[in-house]
Amino acid sequence: MWTWDGTQWAPKAVPAGTPALSQVGMAYRKADDTLVVVGERTQATTIFMGLQTWVDDGESWRQLTGGDTPCDHHYGGAAQDLSTDAVVVIGGQCGSTTEVATWQSGAWRVMSPTPAPDSRGQEAGRPALTYDPDRHLMLVFGGVGNMGNATPYSDLWGWNGSAWTRLS
Repeated sequence: MWTWDGTQWAPKAVPAGTPALSQVGMAYRKADDTLVVVGERTQATTIFMGLQTWVDDGESWRQLTGGDTPCDHHYGGAAQDLSTDAVVVIGGQCGSTTEVATWQSGAWRVMSPTPAPDSRGQEAGRPALTYDPDRHLMLVFGGVGNMGNATPYSDLWGWNGSAWTRLS
């Protein structure tokens, strides 16, 4: 692990119990000074072992559970929604609909709102997800279609916590 202080990178000791995951995404939660990692356990024969949530408090890792179980977001994206302090996960191999999963207050909440961007995220390209503090929206851009659809996307969508809006 490495940390960035705004000027330079520095190595950080890896906390005890670091999980071996195929990463979907991670986000820093300022409210409790933790790093939340969302990913999947891997085995030699498969990577689809189910989504897991782990938190690093700077000294050790612990696995979190609770709420609805999101679909398999392999090749998806994750980021922190600063307006709600939730970790938002989208994209990946979740079928033809775009599922939004949020981790907040110790539990997952899963939504499939419409309209929504096409499902996206595979080996050829993951969607980018970030929070826009000026618009108070989560933004998703790009990615490549999944479930047999290899379409690269260049559209921009905003998520306000309950609904999607196409921005470009």
